[in-house]
Amino acid sequence: MYVFGQAPRFFFSGCVGYFAGNIVNAHITAFVARRSSNPDSELKNLFPITVGIFVDLMVFMTMAYLGKLSFIVIFSMTFNYWILNVLWVLIAKPFIGWTLRWAKTE
Repeated sequence: MYVFGQAPRFFFSGCVGYFAGNIVNAHITAFVARRSSNPDSELKNLFPITVGIFVDLMVFMTMAYLGKLSFIVIFSMTFNYWILNVLWVLIAKPFIGWTLRWAKTE
């Protein structure tokens, strides 16, 4: 019962974190695009993505585990998951670029 009783907390935390991270990502992307001369630069897109991921994880982890774990543990988990997510984005980014270029030529 305890495991399933926590599901609404995690679901709500995940939704709020997802929306917060995406809103931050969108605002930073729009700001960078207005200030940039090359709107298609893949390198400039990494900054908003990494900040959005961090906000998503921080909101989710805090809402999901506040009162259950100490803030130090929550921040440590957030930072570790953030590093893993950023590494995944760096690994996947070239494949996404290749796929988009392939789709545009078809």
